[in-house]
Amino acid sequence: MKRASFFIVCTALCWWLLLAVPAVEAAIAEYLKENITPALVIHQFNNQLPLGQPVDVYIDGSGNLYVIDSSSKAVLIFDNQYQPLSRLDAVSGLSSPKAVAADQKGYIYVSDAEGGILVFNSIGKIVRKIDLDHLTKGKVRSAQDLAIDQSGYLYLATGTEQGALVIDPQGRLKMAITPQEPAKEEGMGPTPVAVDRLTLDSDGRIYLLSAQMGRVYVYQSPDRFLFQFGQKGGSFGKLSQPVGIAVDRSKGLIYVIDYMRHTLSIYNLEGVFLQEYGGQGEKPGWFSHPNQICLDKQHRLIVADSFNHRLQVLAVQSP
Repeated sequence: MKRASFFIVCTALCWWLLLAVPAVEAAIAEYLKENITPALVIHQFNNQLPLGQPVDVYIDGSGNLYVIDSSSKAVLIFDNQYQPLSRLDAVSGLSSPKAVAADQKGYIYVSDAEGGILVFNSIGKIVRKIDLDHLTKGKVRSAQDLAIDQSGYLYLATGTEQGALVIDPQGRLKMAITPQEPAKEEGMGPTPVAVDRLTLDSDGRIYLLSAQMGRVYVYQSPDRFLFQFGQKGGSFGKLSQPVGIAVDRSKGLIYVIDYMRHTLSIYNLEGVFLQEYGGQGEKPGWFSHPNQICLDKQHRLIVADSFNHRLQVLAVQSP
């Protein structure tokens, strides 16, 4: 009799999971569709400098916004009210900036196509250089994306099969995180995956994004892989050329921006696809070849809307 009761309970639980969980996800998806709204559009750094092509965005611990504008080859720095503060450019020592991040001490790290990683102090002076070419013995010259954890460790997306590199606060290469895909043919080994973008969440998880694979690889720590999600493709729910990722644990959401589909894909923290937002267009809420995303201190999403020559700030209501 007890076994029969146990079987009935287990069967009921399985049916609940099969029916209720998808229904909850569908309800969240519908909610998100109606509750993402453009809050602000930024077209210029100041009255004399309109944005060219923003390709990277980063928010520091104080809420300051860093924007790499590929047209002017500069890092534009806004305060937490999105008012212009300062800029780093050729006069500061930059050649062709590609990615930017800042640590808790106020140092600004810029990946430069010609100079490895340049480290600036708060007044825009170079205080250190990290020679990636030397560290990696010629395998990596620059980084596609940067992130810094609370201990000052620097994470670099290389855009190559070297994956992501971890550099300690003293500038020493500690390890590489290299996602792998199963062998395509019998007798062959796993295939290393190129990592193009990355981010860290508030719990220290590491998210590695591959544009080639249309996939995100999630790690609890550099040596502990958790799971992967995302599917390559050009239709609803798939990723054609993902180029940016942000994670909001307070809302339980992961955002991925797609350069070719001009969309924002939204997942839960387990990597289950929920909804997508946007499409190609010029009006607020639409994108044209967006290039990167990040979250501000109000948990709003900032999109580098490259070919529309602007930044968009999107308010996302908690589901």
